Amino acid sequence: MSDSQRLICEVCVESVDGAKAAERGGADRIELCGELALGGISPSVGLLRGVVSATSLPVMVMVRPRAGSFCYSADEVAMMETEISFLKDEGVAGVVFGLLKEDGQIDIDSTRRLCDLARPLSVTFHRGFDWARDASEALEILAQIGVERILTSGQEPTAEAGLPLLKQLAVQAGDRIAIMPGSGVSESNVQDILNSVDTNQIHFSAGVDAPADDSFRRENVPMSSVSGYAGRRTSESRVRAICDAARSCVRFETE
Repeated sequence: MSDSQRLICEVCVESVDGAKAAERGGADRIELCGELALGGISPSVGLLRGVVSATSLPVMVMVRPRAGSFCYSADEVAMMETEISFLKDEGVAGVVFGLLKEDGQIDIDSTRRLCDLARPLSVTFHRGFDWARDASEALEILAQIGVERILTSGQEPTAEAGLPLLKQLAVQAGDRIAIMPGSGVSESNVQDILNSVDTNQIHFSAGVDAPADDSFRRENVPMSSVSGYAGRRTSESRVRAICDAARSCVRFETE
């Protein structure tokens, strides 16, 4: 990667308010998901259109029919095809998905089919990559298929912990496919990550705890198997802090 390439800060959001906060905070691109607490699934049509209308930033959209593993049935792959076909007319910049086989190998046929269908949209293979059996082999397959970027924590819980593999992957990838570190990226570690990995893309959520906004609730009538109703929200100030820290790396041009 050339040192003159501009840094891209991608912020993962799950609401219209989150998209607005990301843009105000200085993000360059948005990844839009539903249910980040579940690792992200496909957003609803209403959420998608609300975010596209609310921001001028490029929007990458998660295409994931359910939470859980990344091994999908033929019916689920067909659902993903339907979603991608729909998204091509919705003013989005790209799609985000990841498919594996039962043995941890990349599902080559389905991945190629979805990539071909998505064009001319940009394609990110998401952190399903971190469950791939052989990261080096998976990278080669995705580069050959034509995926633009891989979102990965280096097959560790966080990108900071995964730095050794992230460094190797970035060298192996060269200019063929982008390695985008993500998971646990914060104000305190983003510079170390970017100074260690030859990449010009970084991914983070910049979330903070958000209390529930209702004052009346029947505690004896649960509405979810997950305990508690407080959630997370995208913090404009944290987006700005992480972006500022990232862009202060001397490797990148300042605007």
